[in-house]
This record gives sequence, structure tokens and C-alpha cells, in this order.
Amino acid sequence: MELVLWTTADGLHNFPDAAQVARLKAIASAHDMTYTVHLPMDVQWTDGCEHESLALAARVVVATSDLPVHSYVFHLEGTDAGSDAWHTNRAKACAWLCDHIGIPREKLAAENLENYAPDHVASIADNTGVGRTFDIGHVWKQGGDPLALIPGWLPQARVVHLHGAAPDGHAVMRDHLPLSVMPEADIDAMIDALWEWDGVLTLEVFEGDYAPSRAALDESIRRVAAARG
Repeated sequence: MELVLWTTADGLHNFPDAAQVARLKAIASAHDMTYTVHLPMDVQWTDGCEHESLALAARVVVATSDLPVHSYVFHLEGTDAGSDAWHTNRAKACAWLCDHIGIPREKLAAENLENYAPDHVASIADNTGVGRTFDIGHVWKQGGDPLALIPGWLPQARVVHLHGAAPDGHAVMRDHLPLSVMPEADIDAMIDALWEWDGVLTLEVFEGDYAPSRAALDESIRRVAAARG
């Protein structure tokens, strides 16, 4: 299960307190499950000082340290993505996280976003040793083909995010829609590609969209299993 944590400019946040951590730990134990924790702010580095995104990441790790966390998912802030300065800055941020928050660096899983090329995330992950989160819905939103990225992404991915993407009434692509909005063939192709992958698959949708998304996933698994014999 993914825990999506957030904070606001005036200090409000949903970081779990001791009682909530105890409850989450009990749920995980009862259901033999782990958590992925989504960090609250896109990560970057500010020359001369540590950016607040890094301090927040450290706070989240401390707050969730008693939970069975499989991975900490995070975004790389995207301004000027792909430039030399961007790569240097975000690599410094990842290095800081690796050196200061006291968890294995591969448990930090950088996620590809819809507003810049997945290759930029892959490059920084490879150069710093952090893990990866492969967000299939973001690739669909970009109009890309996630199957083409499977060979380069899946072996290094700790987490895969799956959700629907489709144009709204103004021809703007939206993501984090129910998986059921996607053509069955597209879902089946991804499930087949993920069939032997050993990682965490997250249906990253809103609560009201979980049931149709889970149904679409289960139906796809049945179809792919039958096709595989």
C-alpha cells in the first residue's frame, strides 16, 4: 500500500504520529504487507544550503522508520529537466538523501514524471545508485509506449505505478484515472510484460476509482494467464 504524504506552506501535514504508526504497523502485520511511502515534495538541491525537500524527506523517514517500508518514492523537481545544471543539481540532492537519511539507497525510488523524459530519471538513478519507480500511467499520459521502456526500466524498478490516462473534454490528457479507461489490449500488454517481475505494483488511483481499477486488473490477469496457458 502506498502512503502519500503531503505538507503545506503553512505547516499542515499528514505525517503519521506514533499512534497512527502503531495502527499501520498492526495492519501490515495482519495482512502480511509492506508500504511504499511517497515523499511530500519534489527533490532538488539549492547551492549553498540544503533544500527544504531534503529536510522533509528526512522527517518522513524518521516518522515511518518503525513501519515495514519497501521503498520511498520521490519525484525529481522538473524545472529545466535535462540540462546539465538540472542533472548536477538533482544528482546532488539524491546523493544527500543517500548519505543522510540512514536507509539503503536502493530503497529510494525515483519516479518518472509526465512532464519530462524518463531517460533523465534513469540517468540520475544509475549515477547515484538510487532505485526507480516506473510509472506506466505517466508514460501513457505523455503519449509514449511503456512497453518500449520495459527493457531499460523494469530490471531496475522496485515499484510500478499503474493508472489510466485519457483526454478530458478539452483534449487535455489526464492521468490517475481508473485503470478501466484504458483499452484491454494496453492493460494486457503491460500485465504480460510484468508477469515475472518481482516488485511492488501499485494501483495509484483515487479511492473511489479503486474498485473499477482492481476489477480491470483482475480481469487482465485472468486473460493473460489463459493466454500464457
